[in-house]
Amino acid sequence: MPKEVTFDNMTFQHLIDAVPAMLKNQKDIKILAERAQGEVTIREAINELRTWCETCEFELHEHESNGRTTSLVKEWKEILTQVSDKQSLILSLKESRYVGGF
Repeated sequence: MPKEVTFDNMTFQHLIDAVPAMLKNQKDIKILAERAQGEVTIREAINELRTWCETCEFELHEHESNGRTTSLVKEWKEILTQVSDKQSLILSLKESRYVGGF
């Protein structure tokens, strides 16, 4: 696209005129699109992790034994499963070829 073409003044003719250049650079455009999709996936996963960290709450209950009271986490197996799932997600992100920008 010429530099004077912006999203505000772009016409369909501009797109038609750009087709030969897009075909010429088809391989690079495909690589760029794949990279963008990979980075979107990583951003979404990071946002999912951030949201989980901000909203995960531990529900405690008091346990008495031998005259001592100890707070225990309720449903700890479920929380450990969630932690394991998030750990797997992080490991898969680490292995992504698109993680370099993060």
